[in-house]
Amino acid sequence: MKKLICFVLIACTLLLVSCSTTDPKTISFSPLVSETTKANIEFYQKMLESAPFPNGVSFYPYAAEYDGDKTHILVHGFVRNNTVHTVYALEADVVVEQGGLPVADGFFYFELNDFGALPMRESRPWTLRYSVDQINITTADFSKQFFVNSNFKYSITESPDEFDLSSKMVIN
Repeated sequence: MKKLICFVLIACTLLLVSCSTTDPKTISFSPLVSETTKANIEFYQKMLESAPFPNGVSFYPYAAEYDGDKTHILVHGFVRNNTVHTVYALEADVVVEQGGLPVADGFFYFELNDFGALPMRESRPWTLRYSVDQINITTADFSKQFFVNSNFKYSITESPDEFDLSSKMVIN
């Protein structure tokens, strides 16, 4: 129970550090997201209302965990679009760090068919799933502080090969 409470407190702290001041109440969901999950994510989103939101596209984590046999790491967070354009496709290198060490490092491509279009100034809950070959450390303790470094490229047209603009965001 102590671990669960600690995990929730850390997740809440991370959320308070990473929110939109432009329009924090705007969030969009995939049709596959359950009503219970939507309610939980909206709770986290409300906690983020006073933190700054940099220009560009960024990933803001609120929780991370290993699966049962430690063959995957799941990092739950928000993909945020703080541009003046709708984003149709994303690609990113995303590194999870703890104590200055890379716990996991992966390249992710968000296709329009899977991720959908992300309108300007909106956030979308998303889970990054690292496979066993992307995991460097299987003993990280995600109930403690962790960092996510990401470098996004995104398309503002429906053609995925027309990437322009990039942004880099370090989560502390």
